[in-house]
Amino acid sequence: MYKIIACDLDETLLSDDRTISKDNVEAIEKAKELGVKFVPATGRGFNTVGGTLKDLGLYDLENEYVISYNGGAITENKGSKLLHFEGISFEKASELYKRGLDYDVCIHVYTKDMVYAYKYVQEEKDYLAGRMEITEIFDDNIDFLKGQEIVKVLYMNTDYVSREFYRETGEKFSTYLNRIRMEEAKQLLLLLGDEERIYQVAEQVGCSNARYFGQAFKKYTGQTPTAYIRQYKN
Repeated sequence: MYKIIACDLDETLLSDDRTISKDNVEAIEKAKELGVKFVPATGRGFNTVGGTLKDLGLYDLENEYVISYNGGAITENKGSKLLHFEGISFEKASELYKRGLDYDVCIHVYTKDMVYAYKYVQEEKDYLAGRMEITEIFDDNIDFLKGQEIVKVLYMNTDYVSREFYRETGEKFSTYLNRIRMEEAKQLLLLLGDEERIYQVAEQVGCSNARYFGQAFKKYTGQTPTAYIRQYKN
């Protein structure tokens, strides 16, 4: 019997519009009724997940928890009580920050209460909008953070990741992701076999907009989701 489910949020539990599908909410509720604890586990800070906790009926509850900062912090939902914190030293954070400057990438520095970003490109701004607040910085050092509790430092460079993915696979990442989604959608459509539940398939493969999903599916298979179901039904 499972005792706990620890689940990632962004691009896992949460759809592109940062909502949770009705099916997932119902499944989590059933698990809770069986005594299973559902614990959001995210790279973001615990102070950014209040909306998700409300959607799951876990907001401000005792004996319910959030794992945040990729394991750097564990909090109880009641009053966001910090139970465990494991950061990095200022010296290590400064070393990582300077290395990021050499790589010429977007750098995120997470403290317990704030996220700072250097070379904060528009793509990152668009992705993080509505997820968490960011303070943009422009200095070649983070001396202003001396004495503060720093959780992690990370880099973001989509161009580099895309190039490396293409070099290793011979395929663009966007093409790969779309193929994985559409192949999974084909299986789910046949499994459900119900034209009225196409929107659920869209949500389960990460497409919060059913219309967009239908267009993408037709482009990939040459058929609409409805036609695909009917073909195999008959």
